[in-house]
This record gives sequence, structure tokens and C-alpha cells, in this order.
Amino acid sequence: MLEMQTKDNRKFTNQLPKWAIGFHTGLISIFSIIGLGLIVVAVLGMMNNETGVAITIFGIGILFSWLGWFCFKNLQKYLDYIFKIELRQTGYYTYFKDKKKNEEREIFLTYERMEYVLIGMDYQLIPRQKVRAGTITTKLVPYRTAKFMFYGKNADGQLEVLSFTHSDLAIIDAWIDVLQSNNVKILHTDLALKATPNNPEGIKAVPKNSYEGSLLFTPGSEAEDIDNIFYTDEQKKTLAQKSKARRKKGFYLTVTLGFLQVIMIYFYFPSWDIEEGLFSEDSDEIFAVLFTVMAVFAIYIYKHQVRWHDPIKDMLILGIGIWVGTMISPATHPDFQSAVGMYSTIIFMIVLVVVYLFKLFGWIGKIKKEWKNNREESVYKNIGN
Repeated sequence: MLEMQTKDNRKFTNQLPKWAIGFHTGLISIFSIIGLGLIVVAVLGMMNNETGVAITIFGIGILFSWLGWFCFKNLQKYLDYIFKIELRQTGYYTYFKDKKKNEEREIFLTYERMEYVLIGMDYQLIPRQKVRAGTITTKLVPYRTAKFMFYGKNADGQLEVLSFTHSDLAIIDAWIDVLQSNNVKILHTDLALKATPNNPEGIKAVPKNSYEGSLLFTPGSEAEDIDNIFYTDEQKKTLAQKSKARRKKGFYLTVTLGFLQVIMIYFYFPSWDIEEGLFSEDSDEIFAVLFTVMAVFAIYIYKHQVRWHDPIKDMLILGIGIWVGTMISPATHPDFQSAVGMYSTIIFMIVLVVVYLFKLFGWIGKIKKEWKNNREESVYKNIGN
């Protein structure tokens, strides 16, 4: 959604006013000067053997320098790209310019040349605060927005699909009124059009109904889930291929992690002390466990989707690696195998418990959601009768 808008709610642009540009420039200068100054002070402190304080000052300097860099990159988005959108008396106008590439595009669809306008959902993440037991927590919550997709022919007779997203219900109603007053056909859908490509094939594939005075969703309302995103058949095929490729790479990464277990157990573990059949507290077992568990979860994050049997398969792969490492290890302590066995048990328990607890909570959440939806439908039916 574009950041700035005019008072009549018909013209939108991402261009910042001069005072906002000056404010951003000031912040960049202040953060950068403070950050570089603190880094210089930290270096001087290290040269004077004041290492402890110098490291703290250096960290703060890096933080301020990063804030300056962040503000700079954020400002560049507004300076390097120009977006303009207008709902005019005669049609819909959009303008885009990329100053870096020196690319510029201007499109105007008159109301007479519009075949229809499709209105569907999109999502916007907004931080929301909650106070519980005197503690304020903040989390990003998805809210519904309305996505207008204009389908028609430009001045050259070429089909165009242009889109605009907003969450303000008053602005959305005002745009719908303008379109209706110009006899533009309006269609709507309860699906999220976040991934719908701006081309004729994409918009035609969306299931849609005629607009009868109210949308099938409420813009600005909190979204309980965001799993109703519409994908074309081509997109579904592409997503399936990407998912398959991620699973394949995830498998190779897991095998690599299993091979690392062999190396760790062969070269690293034999140097650890063993007490009562377990690696001693002075050993690096906790770091080896954390490394392996974090690597497994990193692989799962990369894969995006973890099927119910994946943890079992992956723990089997790691188990083979641990077993091979134990068998070929040069360790001579009689309790070495049992110590490694406990090491593997800890890893298996952490991974399996965490993954299946998440799946259990997700399953319970779906049941609650279905129960809530069925209850609401039952109430509406009783009211109607």
C-alpha cells in the first residue's frame, strides 16, 4: 500500500514531502555521526587496553551505524522509485518510474475501456499491543485489505491488469461509488489476491461473483488465517516444483548433517571426559546438541513445510550417522557408546517433542476454528428462521 495520499482520497503517491525527506536526512546524519564516533572511541579504548568498556562502546556504535544505514535504505525506496495512482473523472491512471534503471511506465484505462474491476482480499501486517499481567507484548497481526484489479484495454488496445490495495473502508466505498457511477462492472471474491499476477490469464482464473452492494469480506478487520490465497494452476505447479526442490535439498542437508555427526564423533567426542556413562559437564556436549538441533530446525525453516513423517525419517538419518561415527571412533573408554547414545537420545527427544507439539497445537487450532465457524453458521441460520 502506498504511503502518502491526497485529501480527496483519489490520488496516491509514495513521494515524501520535503519536510519528511529533511527529517530522514537528519536522522541518517545523527545516527551515522554518533555511530562512527563511538566506533572511533572504542578503537582508542582498545589501544589503551580498556577492552571491556571498549567492546560495549563498539557494540553501541555498530547499533547506531546500523540505524543510520537502515534509515538511508528506507529513504532510498522513496527517492529511487516514483509511484502515482489516480482515480480520475474519466478513468484509472497509474505511473511508475525507476530512477536507477531509467525506466518509466504510464498507463491510463478509461471507464469505457474497462471490462470489469475485481475486488478481492490482500493482507497487511500491523503491530498490535496487548497488556497481560502488567506486561505489554507486541506482535504482527495480519489485517484484511481490499485489492482492486482493473481489467481493460489501454489507448493502444492492449489488455492491461492494474491493481491498487487499501484498507480504509471509507476510501474503498468511495472508489466503488465512482466506478458504479461510471457504469463499470464490479466483481468480487472472498479469496486473497496477494499472489494473483497482473495479467489477463491470472485475473480470468479467479472465481468471482457480481458485486451486489457489499463485499464478501470486511476490509480493515483482523484475519484469523491467511491460507485462502488464490493461485492459478500454473502457480500451483510452480509452487509444487519449488516445494519438491526444497524437500530434496533438505534431504541432502540432513544427510550432510548426519555425515558431520560421523566427523564430530570420530575427531571431537573422544577427547571428552565420561562420568557414570555420560559425558561430563565439562565437555562440549551441550554445544554439540545445540548445533545439531538448531541445524535440524534451520533445515525445516528452509523447507517451509514439514510433513508428519519427516522428523522420524530425519532422526533415522542422524541416527545412522551417529552409529557409524560410534563404530569407527578411536575412543577406548568402555562407556563411550552409552555416552554417545544419551547424546543422540537428547537430540531425538528435543526435535520430536518440539515438532509434534507444534503440529498438535496446529491441529487443535484447526478444530477450534471449524467448531467456531460451524457455530456461527448455526446461529445465522437460526436468526434467519
